[in-house]
Amino acid sequence: TIAGVDGLYRIAAGTYLRAEIAQSEGLGFGQSNSVDGGLSFTDIANPGTNRLARAWRTELALDVAELTRRTGELGKASAFFESADKGFSAAGRLSTAQTERWGLNLELPLSDNTQMSAKYDELMSGDVGSSRTGTFDISHRYGVAGGTLTTKAGLRFEDRTAGLLYNSTQNGQRSDAALELAYAPRETNWEIHTFGQGTLSRDDTRQRNNRLGIGGKIEINERLSLEGEVSGGDGGQGADIQLNHRRGEGAETYVGYALFADRTDTGLDPQSLFTRSNRGTLTLGARQRFSDALSITGENRIGIGGTAPSTSRRFGLNFDPTERLSITGSFETGKIDDATTGLFRRTAASLALGYKMENASFGSAIEFRDEKGTGRNQRVWLLRNNVTYGVNPDWRFLGQVNLARADNDTLSVLAAEFTDAMAGFAYRPVKHERLNALFRVQYFDDLGPVGQITGSGQVQSPKQTSTIFSADVNYDLTRHLTLGAKYGYREGRVSLARGSDQFVSSDAHLGIVRLTYDVAKEWEILGEARTLWVTQARDQRLGALGAIYRNFGNNVKIGIGYSWSDFSDDLTDQSYNSHGPFLNLIGKF
Repeated sequence: TIAGVDGLYRIAAGTYLRAEIAQSEGLGFGQSNSVDGGLSFTDIANPGTNRLARAWRTELALDVAELTRRTGELGKASAFFESADKGFSAAGRLSTAQTERWGLNLELPLSDNTQMSAKYDELMSGDVGSSRTGTFDISHRYGVAGGTLTTKAGLRFEDRTAGLLYNSTQNGQRSDAALELAYAPRETNWEIHTFGQGTLSRDDTRQRNNRLGIGGKIEINERLSLEGEVSGGDGGQGADIQLNHRRGEGAETYVGYALFADRTDTGLDPQSLFTRSNRGTLTLGARQRFSDALSITGENRIGIGGTAPSTSRRFGLNFDPTERLSITGSFETGKIDDATTGLFRRTAASLALGYKMENASFGSAIEFRDEKGTGRNQRVWLLRNNVTYGVNPDWRFLGQVNLARADNDTLSVLAAEFTDAMAGFAYRPVKHERLNALFRVQYFDDLGPVGQITGSGQVQSPKQTSTIFSADVNYDLTRHLTLGAKYGYREGRVSLARGSDQFVSSDAHLGIVRLTYDVAKEWEILGEARTLWVTQARDQRLGALGAIYRNFGNNVKIGIGYSWSDFSDDLTDQSYNSHGPFLNLIGKF
């Protein structure tokens, strides 16, 4: 269980006070990373506990120009403090240890041509360890004969204590100094800069951080440009270079290479997928726009080092031969040597079509992915189709078919199936605006991957097959009061276990009566009475629901409410955990 509240007091865009606090109780959720679209996962255990754990953060930002009601850059300052108890568990945040972090930042113009900035950050965590980092930078722009010279000087201090995990190589103090000179001639197409940095003092446990580099940018001609930076030092070679060739209107080719020289830690949240990037990446690509109707792209990427070296090639197509027809496609092939899943090769392709007429539209897309490697030999097919057709001004036909098939020759338990086919009619009589109705029939077949967790908390969920009919009608009794009713019937069956061929009936009837009252132009109050009858179990359940909605214009409304029902009005959901508070966002088109 997690609960929280946050607030913001803003004087102006860059001057504000923000605060938030949250607490969690229970074991919470871990983190699951998947490289194959959710068929299998690499799990990271959650650090939650059965006791209360709190986290809070406050932040203050000041803009001198805003406070004094003057124009220009007169200085900015900000500060923050955050704290998380051990075991605090929330989406995107796993606190494996008591953690505190705070920091200050200052940006101050000393003159029209001189800028100063200072920053301090301190982190204390049982797993990561402790870290204190302070930086001071000053820059000055000179007008020299024939151009502009900019100098930048900086100091950096670090003091790190290794924790149990993640930052074991970062231990001790180090102070560095850096100087950069940049020159841009007037009325020319190039600029150049050079920099150097050196370690002023360090503990024996810290590596020196001396480095020299040079970089620049040049427009070689109207079509060719080059920019980049190369450096060398104690952390190894570093580079960031890109060559761009514009071959004409709508066409360009590019090649780039990035090499991280001194990345030595992964920060506070080491489980993030973004911390698993390669040390060096080579990119070669091209874009060609032949006309307003046709464009293609192609790109090659080679990732070197890190925990998942990879190579990939991708091609893309966008083609709109007419105003009514659009075609998009892509093809990708490559291999990934992931540290947790081993080496595997991937081939993937997709094709999508869309067609529009005055009273009808059609869309279809197919995707395919094949992966072969250590412990895996799987194929995935995805198919999506939808159609709408205006029979007349009062009636509109709706239809869709979504299919997914996944199979693994080495581990058949990873096989998965999904079919969702729907056909229905919407009735909105033009001459009788009070009445709106929707009738539809749905076929639903689902066998989820063993690695996924269902909404009811099941792993290796059983297979279900259902045919569902529903009718939903709304009638405006007055300008402010609307009466609604819904009836649904499910003819279905559920297997006794994921691998079982024995099924039991899951037939059910759903009934809902709804009242909606427009309190004002922007506000609505909604109440529902519900019942669900499961015939095989002879189980009848009663429930209710209430909500308040706020309209934002004619197309969006947001509501909060509470459900006293333990069943859902979606008859494909056969769990009984739908009670409690909810937030609902509705878009109307």
